[in-house]
Amino acid sequence: IKTCVKYVTTPFVKLGNKLEQTAVSKNASAHLKKEFNSHSAAGTDFAANTASTVWKNRSSIFWYRVERAFVEGRYVASGAYFQGYNYKNAIVDLRFFTRFLVALILGVFVGRCQVFPFVTPGSGYSLEMK
Repeated sequence: IKTCVKYVTTPFVKLGNKLEQTAVSKNASAHLKKEFNSHSAAGTDFAANTASTVWKNRSSIFWYRVERAFVEGRYVASGAYFQGYNYKNAIVDLRFFTRFLVALILGVFVGRCQVFPFVTPGSGYSLEMK
């Protein structure tokens, strides 16, 4: 089983490492590196603070977001996020998760123009339509 898990997970790990390396190299070559570093040092998010320039600098900001996602993922995976975790943090996380689910449901609704599954010849919806 360990060998099977290894062969299944290794490509995903390699893909993630390659994606992170690409993001770091693209971010390092971006003309906004000085601003990225100043925001990182201050603990603020560059993309959130520069909403007016997002469209102008979207390619640089995309790779910045990818790099930040890996940094934050390592932070959560290391367990440092859960040190001193209390009910207030749980409420904040629950609010985030709720907003995420609402955005997901709205995306499905807008993308498909309905929340219900598609009607296929063998589905229960098609039997009711006859």
